[in-house]
Amino acid sequence: MLSFNRIDSYMNGQKVERKPVVLFENIFAAKLMGLSYAESEKTAELISQKIINCYKQYDVDDVSLSFGTKGITVPLGAKLNTHSKLPESLRTYPLKEVHEIEYIDLANIRPSKNPRLQKLLDAYSLINQHFNQLISVRICIGAPFSLASNLIGPEKFLRLLRTEPKASQGLLSFASKVIKLVIDEWSVFANVHFHFSDPFASGDLISPRTYEQFALPYTEEVVKYLKEKKKNSSLHICGNTSRILSLMADTGIDCLSLDQKVDLEQAKKEVGHRLILLGNVDPVAVLQNGNKKEIYQAVKACFESAGESPKGFIIAPGCDLTYDTPAENIQYFVEVAKKFALNI
Repeated sequence: MLSFNRIDSYMNGQKVERKPVVLFENIFAAKLMGLSYAESEKTAELISQKIINCYKQYDVDDVSLSFGTKGITVPLGAKLNTHSKLPESLRTYPLKEVHEIEYIDLANIRPSKNPRLQKLLDAYSLINQHFNQLISVRICIGAPFSLASNLIGPEKFLRLLRTEPKASQGLLSFASKVIKLVIDEWSVFANVHFHFSDPFASGDLISPRTYEQFALPYTEEVVKYLKEKKKNSSLHICGNTSRILSLMADTGIDCLSLDQKVDLEQAKKEVGHRLILLGNVDPVAVLQNGNKKEIYQAVKACFESAGESPKGFIIAPGCDLTYDTPAENIQYFVEVAKKFALNI
């Protein structure tokens, strides 16, 4: 079965001969090309080359293109710091005050005025040409809560949640609106699914009550928008999300991506009957720094905990693979993961 058919079928509840295996490869793939991360992102050609090269080497079940939140914040005025082994970080934010959203020109989000979006659309086209469209492409986008945070700055946003909840909700509503514009650009393609990343909604940063009040409704809104377009989605929140597993499932996503801090057995018991679980081999302790025995044991433990989860299980790292991860470790991880995926 082709990878496109496997993961698409699996996420739609159909039986497949092997459970999918995926990587969060965007950073790691740059190293395989002998490039810094910043170099690998300079052109559509380089982005497509690193993704194609990584797929050819490991033959997993999808590839990913990372739009994040910076694909929105930068065309709206944010400034970046660049790093050799990591994605860019924000140096400044588009907004100083919430009311400034009234003056934002949303035309700047469209490809004609958004170099990042156009570059990724071009990279997608090159990837599709290479594989004759027989590849599943995961579009990684920041969720509304994290986008709102990066529009005005995390410290200010977290303070607004306490002091000006209505203003916070206005900013979150704006964030959802902008994400829908981005979704419109990608949802026309048959072989894409969507992956929302929401690091600022981490259980290490906010309470379950805050998540329920401010993050859940807006994530639910964009997921509903995707369902109307008949597109599958997954959600990843960094850190320990054990206290909000049920709330994350309430967003309506099809697949829950779990950080290595989360107990898969607990996740299976709480929400495994509601959605597919994805994860959660430690990308640093195991995949970067571990040996073959540790990788094998980690993969085995994931399948023992969640391999028979009612709605399904996809083996993956608990977060992005690091730039310094040894290539041979990922080769072994994929090899072992595919063997376990056949036996469940």
